[in-house]
Amino acid sequence: MKVVNFQDIVERVAEACIQANCILPSDVREAIREAVDREESPLGKEILKKIIENQNIAEKEMIPACQDT
Repeated sequence: MKVVNFQDIVERVAEACIQANCILPSDVREAIREAVDREESPLGKEILKKIIENQNIAEKEMIPACQDT
């Protein structure tokens, strides 16, 4: 039977949590960019742009993205 180091599991789970909260998948990023182009409302466009800006900051700084930007 293979022995798995407990600390390795802890570290991998921590990395996965950070990734999930800080890095948006490329297909989702692209969908938001496309939504900016399709959005007719100036306010809607501005909000979508803020979401993109927030995500860029989150990824650069490796901090969780704001879910209610």
